[in-house]
Amino acid sequence: SESDRTSAVAESIVQDKDLTKTLLHAAGIPVPLGREVDDADDAWHAACEIGVPVVVKPQDSNQGKGVTVNLATEEQVKSAYKIAREYSRSVLVERYIPGHDYRMLVVGNKLVAAARREPPQVIGDGKQTIRQLVQQINLDPKRGEGHVSSLTKIQLDEISLSHLATQDLTAESIPAQNTKVILRNNANLSTGGTATDVTDDVHPELAERVIAAAQVVGLDICGIDVVCSSVTQSLEDQGGGIIEINAAPGLRMHLQPSYGK
Repeated sequence: SESDRTSAVAESIVQDKDLTKTLLHAAGIPVPLGREVDDADDAWHAACEIGVPVVVKPQDSNQGKGVTVNLATEEQVKSAYKIAREYSRSVLVERYIPGHDYRMLVVGNKLVAAARREPPQVIGDGKQTIRQLVQQINLDPKRGEGHVSSLTKIQLDEISLSHLATQDLTAESIPAQNTKVILRNNANLSTGGTATDVTDDVHPELAERVIAAAQVVGLDICGIDVVCSSVTQSLEDQGGGIIEINAAPGLRMHLQPSYGK
């Protein structure tokens, strides 16, 4: 998903999440505001300034690594800071936008595809533990390691276990029949999420916003992460925003979506 027209300068810009947001905000494109923090205490101070809930994430990681969202308590924010710090020396705290996670693919100043991403989850049967349910899902031949398959195997890592703890659950808990258990807050395919194609539903004004975002940073091909309630409305009408721009975006969620064309 890179071409001979992909700018090295543009790739450097989007690797700096704070700079990207500053440029988009200056162009009048909705983004969640926040700031870089110095340590765990400063992360909580920033959360208080912004107003909870917040998102804590590394400034220059990818594939959703080290990102924790919808944090409301001091303990959650400080714990999330430590996780983010493992992936980057610079950590951001920003406003949490409720809604669904969408990936918009822009190629040559056109919105060519859009997908709604769902976080990894299991459905209880009243018998198996969460760990066993995850192992069962990972037996799906569509799931592999990394990006080689259409879906990635679900990992019960530190972020997953921390998210389960917020629901008073552990990997050994046995969910009741038909109970949905979300394993992490972010919905990246690289952490076991799924994708549903919504290309035909995108509102024209929302499409204009993501195309403008690509032009602001100067990328000819990019994946733009949007959080909003629905792609059938403009971002402004629903308080949504662009949370990240990705150079060299993964294409498999559009080529082989879990659901849709």
